[in-house]
Amino acid sequence: MIVRALTVWVASQTSKPTSASVARKRQERGTLLIPLAKYVGSVTSPSFNLVMDVQFGVKNTNFGHFKYGDGIVEFDYRGTKIGQTNVYEAHARALSTKKVDTSLYLSSNELKGNS
Repeated sequence: MIVRALTVWVASQTSKPTSASVARKRQERGTLLIPLAKYVGSVTSPSFNLVMDVQFGVKNTNFGHFKYGDGIVEFDYRGTKIGQTNVYEAHARALSTKKVDTSLYLSSNELKGNS
């Protein structure tokens, strides 16, 4: 089983700067970073139910702070949702990564072939 989560949301997309965009207020952008988890082995029952304490980071590459609202991070396995966790409103300081601690529940109950 490989669980992956890439950039799940970006507050605002930034494009190549133009003279008009430079004159406007600074645009903020954030990226959610989650390490990959990989399980290799054989089991007699192809199912899982687990709760993990996880830590991920919201990386801010701006020179100003980055404020983000409440959100949800979903984990999929071959197109089927196997878990989710909430991300609560906070902010990341300039040129830093805000570490977020949360609990995650993963389950194979929704996968095809499990009953």
